[in-house]
Amino acid sequence: AKHESAAGNVFTLRLRMSAEHESTLIDVLNSHLPEDIFIVAFARVGSSFSARSDPKLITYRCFMFEDDLNVARMSQAAELLKGEHDFRRLVNSQYDKTSGNFVVHVASSEIVTTSKNSDFSPVAYYEVSARAFFPQQVCGIVALIKSVGRGERQPADVLDFLQPAKHDGAVFVVEPNDNLLLYNVEYDNLSFALDKDSSSVVEKYITGTMCNLKRTFSVLKSIHGVLQRESRDRASE
Repeated sequence: AKHESAAGNVFTLRLRMSAEHESTLIDVLNSHLPEDIFIVAFARVGSSFSARSDPKLITYRCFMFEDDLNVARMSQAAELLKGEHDFRRLVNSQYDKTSGNFVVHVASSEIVTTSKNSDFSPVAYYEVSARAFFPQQVCGIVALIKSVGRGERQPADVLDFLQPAKHDGAVFVVEPNDNLLLYNVEYDNLSFALDKDSSSVVEKYITGTMCNLKRTFSVLKSIHGVLQRESRDRASE
């Protein structure tokens, strides 16, 4: 299965280790990992700690490359998503929608414009922070916001669309997760011991991720150009 990229993620690992070895822990672990997976920080936790269920805040970023998006309208829609909402409609059908709590409190939701210095640079990215989210839900939110940016919906339509009772029978196609980045995970009362080179390593990874996105966008744009030319040629015949 294909999953989103992650610049910041957390997992638990049980180790028998003396305090004197903590200074080399990150280097030792990274030496056994693939090049595109690396650890930048660690923290000692109790046996009851759960990386999955204990986070205070999870932050996602989704990069947008389309030139025809109305950023101002998308920002209005993003602003409306702050606060508590039911995101049941944006859960993939593989999950049981009849059980569980899909009400999420969104701490922040905003569109951030970027410096578009080439055709392959994103025009903006959507950043959202909440205590719990499925990546599928974030991709659904992005699809809704981009539909506002394309003029297909009004900003207020986003909240209307989330009402399960009104739209349970409707089919909705979410945004693919190719441009989705799990940016950060924060916990209450937990401080990570950062590796001295962690900032540069994370920046290098994000840069590499963006290069992959640019290459994908370049290929898709080239294919789109070929299809447009073929369509024009057929029309002129």
